[in-house]
Amino acid sequence: MCGILCLISKNDIDLNSFLIMLHKLQHRGQYSFGYSYLNNNKLYTENIRGLIKNHNINNINIKSNLFIGHTRYITSGSKTNDVTQPVLCRMSKFGEFAFVFNGNITISTQEYDVDTLYIKDYFLKADSNKYSSFEAILIAFMKECDRSYSMIVYHNDCVYLLRDRYGVRPLMYMFNSECIIIGSESIGVEKSKEVYTDVKAGEIIRIKDFKLESIYAFEGKTNVGNCLFEYIYFMNKNTTWNSINVEEVRGKYGEKLAQIENEECILNNKKDYIVVGIPKSGIPSAKSYASTQGIEYKQFITKNKNINRTFILDTEAERKNIANQKYIFDDEIKNSRLIIFDDSIVRGITMETLVKSLKEFGALEVHVRIASPQIKYTCGYGIDIPTRNELLMNKYDSIENVVNYLGCDSLTFLDLDNLSSCMSNFNTLCTACLLYTSNAADKGE
Repeated sequence: MCGILCLISKNDIDLNSFLIMLHKLQHRGQYSFGYSYLNNNKLYTENIRGLIKNHNINNINIKSNLFIGHTRYITSGSKTNDVTQPVLCRMSKFGEFAFVFNGNITISTQEYDVDTLYIKDYFLKADSNKYSSFEAILIAFMKECDRSYSMIVYHNDCVYLLRDRYGVRPLMYMFNSECIIIGSESIGVEKSKEVYTDVKAGEIIRIKDFKLESIYAFEGKTNVGNCLFEYIYFMNKNTTWNSINVEEVRGKYGEKLAQIENEECILNNKKDYIVVGIPKSGIPSAKSYASTQGIEYKQFITKNKNINRTFILDTEAERKNIANQKYIFDDEIKNSRLIIFDDSIVRGITMETLVKSLKEFGALEVHVRIASPQIKYTCGYGIDIPTRNELLMNKYDSIENVVNYLGCDSLTFLDLDNLSSCMSNFNTLCTACLLYTSNAADKGE
């Protein structure tokens, strides 16, 4: 799960303007960022460890009509090798190319421990083989590698967009008379009225001279493995993917959980409780839950602006350290009975720390509500869940034992059946991390 972005403009824009856009995808990857740009028909690339906001680029005088960017999230298969993107290479036959990608390609050979290197070498080795054009290499790659990748590639004045046949990771674009924007999410230009269009699963689009042309479509079943966790957690609330707005669907999760909880005894004295959304992805569900139940909502918890997402950090030690610094509490928490709402529980580190902190701060009760089903299985397609043993819901044999571990007063999840009723495209989604036998990404061929 990374962020990828490309801006093609009829007029030169400065690097700072592009990085402001790329920063809006920082939530998809915090390990490093990078960018490529054209100058006098030559590609230049810069890769930087850390966050975009921590680097002063205002004094860098770079302007171009093409930028490609990446924010990196390290998946389970790539922690032993520091590979940053964009990747810039030169082939012997077809010349220079650069690419960024989001996803995780399962590699059968032991030759590679990082899928980025696999993609790079695939293109380089294909260069000397039977292929008559660079586009033929891209088509061969898509036929051979079934998932998961969304990719932006530059070669010879063309930009290519590739999305695997299952459509696991998002890739979308918008264009007007002045520019074309391609990215992982539709948040590049909030003030724009243009609508983003999803690259189809199994499709390759070529952009040249400000014209978009679909040059390949996979012949077979496609679009049956979109990642459900994108809606639950990864995506910015302002993004719309497959015609579903993320904030709206998260609101439906909260409404549905409120509807199925109406008979719970905790709700008999609703005036005694306050609903609090855990920033940021838990807030839309929390507000909808509170409204449906008729319970007061207050944002007693705010996120420390200096702390980023803990789920996508490298190690458990880092997660525990940052979890203690992640939130700021309002004094009104003292002597309150709280219903706190989050999007999901993965390892449980942040939730256990949060519940403990709320009670130490003076909360009388802390009831946890989760706007998604229990996450019990690993993901091989771009989410850093390498083993089932590290998932909280696999460590205990009952909800009561999980409640004891978290230190909360109750815990309720939205089950998969009720979540599915909130989404018109549920049959196209991969639910492998929630229910292994329902792995939609394995239903294709």
